[in-house]
Amino acid sequence: MQRVNRQPQGHLWAGGSRADWMRVGAATNDPTPSMRMSWSLAALLSASMAVPGAPSAGGLQAVQPAPEFVWDARAVEHLLNRAGFGGTGAEIARGLELGPEGLIDELLSARRAWVDTEPALFRWEDFGLDHMQVTLESAPYYQHSTEEQIAMCKDARVVDRNQFLELYQRWFASMARSDDPLRDRMTLFWHGFFTTSWEVVKRKYELIRQFQWLRREALGSYADLLHGIVRDPAMLQFLDQTASSKQHPNENLARELLELFSLGEGHYTELDVREAARALTGNRCASDGSFEFLSGAHDAGPKTILDRTETFDDRALVEHLLAQEECPRWVARRLLRWFEGLEPEPERLERYARVLRQEQFELRPFLRTLALDPAFYRDEVVGTRVLSPIEHLAFACHKLEIEPDGHFLNKAGVILGQSFYLPPSVKGWPEGLDWITNDALLRRGNVLGALLGMLEATPEATAIEAASGRAATERAEVMVRGDLEILVRTLEGRRWEPGADLRARLAASGARTDAEVAAWLLEEWLPGPPARGTPRVVSGWIASERATRGLLAGAWLDDDVARTELLRALAHLIFSLPEAHLG
Repeated sequence: MQRVNRQPQGHLWAGGSRADWMRVGAATNDPTPSMRMSWSLAALLSASMAVPGAPSAGGLQAVQPAPEFVWDARAVEHLLNRAGFGGTGAEIARGLELGPEGLIDELLSARRAWVDTEPALFRWEDFGLDHMQVTLESAPYYQHSTEEQIAMCKDARVVDRNQFLELYQRWFASMARSDDPLRDRMTLFWHGFFTTSWEVVKRKYELIRQFQWLRREALGSYADLLHGIVRDPAMLQFLDQTASSKQHPNENLARELLELFSLGEGHYTELDVREAARALTGNRCASDGSFEFLSGAHDAGPKTILDRTETFDDRALVEHLLAQEECPRWVARRLLRWFEGLEPEPERLERYARVLRQEQFELRPFLRTLALDPAFYRDEVVGTRVLSPIEHLAFACHKLEIEPDGHFLNKAGVILGQSFYLPPSVKGWPEGLDWITNDALLRRGNVLGALLGMLEATPEATAIEAASGRAATERAEVMVRGDLEILVRTLEGRRWEPGADLRARLAASGARTDAEVAAWLLEEWLPGPPARGTPRVVSGWIASERATRGLLAGAWLDDDVARTELLRALAHLIFSLPEAHLG
């Protein structure tokens, strides 16, 4: 395998502060799991606030773009990190050969076909339930015994839930395999932009259909997406549009359409919300999960929205919103923050808002322009974006070539705070340093450790101490124990076996000494260059572990048991490093 030098020229994290995150662990010469998870959040926060350009919870102004655009291995890796879920050494080498235009054109084209399958449709009224699964005494199956009704409902819910988790597993596998990385990255973006929750939309049919549509159109037209979302059955249920009528228009969908989907706060009035709600009346979700328009429930009278009066319906309303000056600015801002991890400067924001307007909200020209923009590769952007939990897990699984089970992903999402179709609010998930707390890092380590077969779900498990750190509180240990039980028992129940097998790739690298193995693994697994002290720390850990087994340097690579155990432990260690959470 071709080795690619990704080491930056005098830059680790916005002037070198990236190393501060791991200062505690590196200074100890004891790179054990117990030290890994006890790094201080204060070190990260103080470093990011002290160095201009480092990420912050509130966002920072970007500096002027770099004068030149150098297409080197680090630039390739940066594009693969932001337009997908990381790149292996081979993928980075291929990106160098393709060049920037060739790589972005490949990313904008589907690599592996995705075929949507028709989800099973359950009519809950057939099981004595309404759409919120509350008992209906008049339903056809009400005459059955309570036990029989409960059994039938339980079976239906299991099938409904399983098809939902199978979809999630399939999507995550696509991320982990890098089948269509930019499309999947944009699907994740839209998943947090047009938020919907299974806690409200109980039947999974509508959610599966929504996901299929979002993924299909993820790289298409924002205008088409905005038109589609006001007729999407899952969104109509989520925002209570089914209860809206011309006599009593519900404002939920109208408010989110203006505030979150098109204009942003401060660019509309309460009167605009009320009038927009009238324009959306009549849009419903039918009992078969499809969109239906009830003309009798629609308010066809004149409405005044954003200084224009006409008989708006949903189509005219969306066109009116797209024509507002603030609309492309709002979308461009959300996209730039997603891909760059920084609040854009006004001039930069205006430039990309113009791109959206000129291209009639087509997303491919926007993304291609961004990928070829030298400012996209400036120091303030490269390697400074904090990965969300699902991104971090997808990065790790892509590098390790493993595909988790859907049931495990569901449990892991709950533990990590980023579940499929379960956002914390209508505003979606947090960004940046909002993801990073001591508990959050602890949980990320647990999820990956369970996936690698490194943890045991027993109250006495030494993994609890190893994962939680020597200074863990009693509350934290209780939390860790609960996480371990849930994760490991889920994997055991699904008969999961870690599939990560790095023997062939490691052998092809030619690495034999502790330092060589550490350097290769860090280069292959991390989404960017390691902090200055990390190679020494990892190399020291390898030396310590093989010494306890009585193995000479390089000898453990020829021992099947030792190699498997040490490589999994190294994966757990490296993907728990601070720099593994930045992409």
